Amino acid sequence: MKKVLILCLFWVFVSCVPKGKYEKNMKIEEAIKNADSWLDFPGVVGVAQSREKGHDVILVMISANSDSIKNKIPETFHNFTVIVKEVGEINAQ
Repeated sequence: MKKVLILCLFWVFVSCVPKGKYEKNMKIEEAIKNADSWLDFPGVVGVAQSREKGHDVILVMISANSDSIKNKIPETFHNFTVIVKEVGEINAQ
């Protein structure tokens, strides 16, 4: 009986955990959609999915190497590593 009660309490606890920034099983595509707001930061020219050492990462492309931009971008986001890379200006052709 104790085992059943413990399992029920565990299930209630797990089902009450908020989704969103605390969700551990978020897909990279969903994390990228949430990170798109970083495009509003001056100097951020792109946000994309990439792979580094066999793991999905979020790649943030910036126009110039700037500490003010880098300080606004977290090192991890939704449990994905964030890599900031200077790529210069991006122009459509």
